[in-house]
Amino acid sequence: MQLSLENNVIEAGEQAKLEVRIHNPFPYPLNNGCITIDGFGIWETILLKKQLLPNNTTITPIKFIPLRAGLGRLYVTFTTDSLRLSPKFVFLQVTLSKNEHKETKDE
Repeated sequence: MQLSLENNVIEAGEQAKLEVRIHNPFPYPLNNGCITIDGFGIWETILLKKQLLPNNTTITPIKFIPLRAGLGRLYVTFTTDSLRLSPKFVFLQVTLSKNEHKETKDE
């Protein structure tokens, strides 16, 4: 499984785009695939509608809006009926938006 963020630094309230690339090296199809993302106040599960055929790769784009600011890891796990990959992660930094930053200074 390979993970790729469109931008690894975004403002709070901004939509982030993650690309999850999964390859099936096995001689049998993988059924009932499930991608779970966890971090920055997000816990989301995406069910894959099609089976992943042998020696094929699927790319799943995921859009999300982080709920917390800061620097941290976004964890991604892939499971099927017959397989569970170890979680992978990407670093993401969520900064305060300019409006929130200004309000914090004014207080």
